[in-house]
Amino acid sequence: MTKELALNFGFFQMDWRELGVPRRGGVIIESFNADEVLQMAPWHRKWAVRRLSNRIVSSIERASLQNRVARGIYADLELEGDLVHIDEG
Repeated sequence: MTKELALNFGFFQMDWRELGVPRRGGVIIESFNADEVLQMAPWHRKWAVRRLSNRIVSSIERASLQNRVARGIYADLELEGDLVHIDEG
């Protein structure tokens, strides 16, 4: 999963071992400049959050593709609106 997120967001060169989230198997995503977000209009912030969430979901879907295929689950990664279509049959 970390590799897919790095492909989508890049990888910041630093020692992550001292942070609690990575030590416990989590991933940290730094994906925007907070000062820029505060200056956005409300509709623009909403759009930016939706775009960010779609990028995260896309990374997770790509990372889990082999597991889903082995279990016979198909997920359409081409997002229609805000949903990922999952067909288990």
